[in-house]
Amino acid sequence: MTNAWIEKVKELVAPICEREGCKLYDVESSGSKSSKVVKVYIEGLDSSVTIDQCANVSNSLSLLLDVEDIVPGGKYNLEVSSPGLERNLKEVWHYQSAINKTVKVKTSTAYMPIEGPETKKGVKLIQGQLSQVNDDSFVVEDNKKRLYKIDYTNVNKANVVFEFNNTKKAK
Repeated sequence: MTNAWIEKVKELVAPICEREGCKLYDVESSGSKSSKVVKVYIEGLDSSVTIDQCANVSNSLSLLLDVEDIVPGGKYNLEVSSPGLERNLKEVWHYQSAINKTVKVKTSTAYMPIEGPETKKGVKLIQGQLSQVNDDSFVVEDNKKRLYKIDYTNVNKANVVFEFNNTKKAK
C-alpha cells in the first residue's frame, strides 16, 4: 500500500523529470518517523539518466518538498538516482519494459507451472525470462521451460536480474 504523501511526491516530481528530459520510475521511502529517506528513481528517455539530470531533479524537488512540507516528520534526506540494472518491478509498464529479460519474482502464494515439464509442488520464488505482460498478470518461463502465469496481486517483490554476457571474445 502506498502512502498518500508518496503519491504527492510522485505528482510533484513528474513534471520536473519531464522538464529535465527524463521520466519518473518510482518513489520509495525508508527510515524512521522522525527522519525519512525519500528515494526517487528516474530514467533517461532515450538513454541512461545522467548525473546532471539527477542533480537537477534533486535540487528542484528538494525546494518543492520544503515548501509543500509533505514528508511526515518534516526531516528527510532526498536521494535521486537511476533505478539500476536490477531494478524493482512494480507497475505494469515496468514489467512491459522488462519483456525478454531475466526476472526474479517472490510471490505470496505458491504457483504451479501452466505449461512445460511437471513439478510436484508449487513454488514461491520464480526466476526466468519474462515473456508476456497483461493488465492483471504476467508470464515467466524458467530454465526448465516451465511457464508460470503470475497475478500482480500475489507479488511480494519482483526485479530484473542482471546477467553478464558469457560469450568468449575472439582473439
